[in-house]
Amino acid sequence: MREGYTTGSCAAAAAKAAAYMLFTKEKTETVRITVPRGDVFYAQILDISLREDSVKCAVKKDAGDDPDVTDGLLIYAEVRRREDGDAGGKSDRPDLADGSADKTGECSADDSDDPPGECRADDSDDPPGECSTDDSADTPGECSADGSADTPGECRADDVEINSTNAMGDGKGAVSIRILGGEGVGRVTKGGLDQKIGEYAINSVPRQMIKEAVSGAYEEASAAADLRDFYLTGIDVIISVPGGEEAAKRTFNERLGIVGGISIIGTSGIVEPMSRKAVIDTIRLELGQYHDMYGDSVVISPGNYGQRFLMDEYGFDIDKAVKCSNFIGETIESCVDIGFKNVLICGHVGKLIKLGAGIMNTHSHEADARMEVLSAAGIRLGLDNEMLNRILDANTTTEALRIIGEDSLVNIKQIMSLVMERIIYYLDMKCRNRIKCECMIYCDGYGLLAASYGAEALLDDIMNNMNTGGR
Repeated sequence: MREGYTTGSCAAAAAKAAAYMLFTKEKTETVRITVPRGDVFYAQILDISLREDSVKCAVKKDAGDDPDVTDGLLIYAEVRRREDGDAGGKSDRPDLADGSADKTGECSADDSDDPPGECRADDSDDPPGECSTDDSADTPGECSADGSADTPGECRADDVEINSTNAMGDGKGAVSIRILGGEGVGRVTKGGLDQKIGEYAINSVPRQMIKEAVSGAYEEASAAADLRDFYLTGIDVIISVPGGEEAAKRTFNERLGIVGGISIIGTSGIVEPMSRKAVIDTIRLELGQYHDMYGDSVVISPGNYGQRFLMDEYGFDIDKAVKCSNFIGETIESCVDIGFKNVLICGHVGKLIKLGAGIMNTHSHEADARMEVLSAAGIRLGLDNEMLNRILDANTTTEALRIIGEDSLVNIKQIMSLVMERIIYYLDMKCRNRIKCECMIYCDGYGLLAASYGAEALLDDIMNNMNTGGR
């Protein structure tokens, strides 16, 4: 199946093209950027509008074979030089006239349950943010955009600082880049997402991609043009998506607290297509190959975040974990059929907590009991009704964990230990004790939240087996 590119990749490509044309005063109809996964994206530039101090152009969103609601939309970037004296000041756009919460460093709006159809990897349409498989469309805010252990819900200063200084200039100064949203880009109205309340829903990784793209255009153009005025005055990059507000009605954005448009998202830069049968067949094939190479114990993970966690914390080769997407139940059944004896499941709390309710397909369209599972564990540990209600009303699991952390008598890991007991109970029910299931759950900013009794020992055994050549 054909892969596509995220809204973040399209925005970055359009921004690079617009910046290059602004710097050089030359029209370009193609541009090249490298997305976070390492792929080179050759984008066709459309609907170019050239003015003296600004350039606006678009890249058409191509979701590949993924049923993405943003497929075919034009993602626009306008790059303009700010007026003298406005390097950190107000916008002249009516909706930004008061200068409030629009600066890329003041943060505003995305767990890896990204708005369905927004830009899902193979995680498909999870509500933006809860935790997608390859991270392309998770609920904004639940999973740190680049998988790093940022404080959940907090914006990293190097991604959103209003006067972020990129490597642009001749040694006499550095340009200030401000990233704003326009038509069809949503604003954040609830906490617990990638951006703060009031900010446009342009996630941290796309923000960084846009800044790097504009920096790249500057470097390409600076050899032949005098660009000193730009680092003296600063640059605004305005991302807009005509039709985005209508498309967002078919996503989970409004429920998550993103209003007025879509989110600009994506952490790998790539949309991996997903059809149920094709993905399950691929998972089964990969499991069979793995069994032939390494024997009867396997590590599975819903997506890239779980794989990265194992790599960062335990040195586990992420290429040796089988990605199961949302299909945990089907993957376990395949493991039994193929002849595995041990399975270790590792992933983000936003996905795997659903197992604590016996939900074996973690796609948001199947079921969602994240807050109910946490609240049930909280009842057992004596949390008061007010806190339990706040947990039930939480937007993401990261937000719920922060609420739990406010109780001085109950430790987050105590809650998660109870949750893990339920997860193992339902996993054992699923496989009918024909295979040994272990589980590890983590969250950015908290690290390992819970591990079943034999999880780390099983991981050690698997790594030792691989280091000695498998079978």
